Amino acid sequence: MRTKIIIAVDDSTHAPQIARQGFALARELEAVVCLYCVVDDAGVIGEGLYTTQEIRQSMYERAEHTLLKIQNEAGDIDCQMMVLPGDPVQTLGRICQQQQPRYVVIGAHRHENEAQKLMSRMAGHLIDTLPCPLILVPC
Repeated sequence: MRTKIIIAVDDSTHAPQIARQGFALARELEAVVCLYCVVDDAGVIGEGLYTTQEIRQSMYERAEHTLLKIQNEAGDIDCQMMVLPGDPVQTLGRICQQQQPRYVVIGAHRHENEAQKLMSRMAGHLIDTLPCPLILVPC
């Protein structure tokens, strides 16, 4: 069985940077990559001309577009992708329990002059719960 790496991104401008780091690791380990974007649509409320369903659909389309762009950069890496609904922390934790990856790669937002804030809420929780090492890519 080949080594598996999970790369979890959102639809931010930092997503390609995070994925490139995960792809570099995958090349070194000759690993398969599972590229995920978890869309947290629980609090979406439609306003004005847009319905809740239209806003949700837009969120999923944006996430899928981001993953397709990133997947094109994978080159020779075996890369599967999926957009999933739910709370990012809980969903990623569940995925990791099911798939048992060797590593998980996520982004962590930096805050100037506050190195201790490198870990986001997601990273802090995942470090305590994941069954594998978590690699944080500063962005």
